[in-house]
Amino acid sequence: MQKRFTMDNSTHFLNFAICFQKASGEKALSDFKRRTLPRVKKPLGIIKGLYPQSLLDIGYGRGAFLFPLMEQNPHLSVTVIDNDPFKIDILEKVKNGGISRLFPMLGDINSIPFVDNSFDVVTALEVMEHLTNPLQAAKEITRVSKKFSIISVPSKPDENPQHLSLLKQQDIEHMFNQAGAEKLSFEWVNGHMISVIQSKGVR
Repeated sequence: MQKRFTMDNSTHFLNFAICFQKASGEKALSDFKRRTLPRVKKPLGIIKGLYPQSLLDIGYGRGAFLFPLMEQNPHLSVTVIDNDPFKIDILEKVKNGGISRLFPMLGDINSIPFVDNSFDVVTALEVMEHLTNPLQAAKEITRVSKKFSIISVPSKPDENPQHLSLLKQQDIEHMFNQAGAEKLSFEWVNGHMISVIQSKGVR
């Protein structure tokens, strides 16, 4: 006898999926599946200890970071920029379905459309390795971050043709030091390097 599939809080980020479906009428809910990736868990734990009031997430991907972030931080205002209109459309539907503290915007990491020091925390997870000019992105991330930024990149070669570079610790240090960051720390988890970047003036 075939087991019947049910969508619930154990399999999906149900509240976000319901909001999306309410606003769009669509039933394609793969973006809302629960994922327990170690490279996602680590930044979530770091953010818990930083107590931000505002956060900018760059690059939506498939929601593996965004939805657990919002679920675990129910009072956090989250802005998301992505250069893919389709991704922003998904998030607009989630917002219109009732998640009013989510602010999606079409944008480019190389020219982030916000003034200096706009967000307590900026995250760019699995983004920098896709860029032709990661130094410019580092400068923009540092510019709009008031307190901290969190970056993750692959720590070993892979076969993803969209990955343009393998960034090592010294590469990240060099870029963010040039961008004006105060301090960097690093951790490694399951083939990924995670860096916490402290903005100048934060103690």
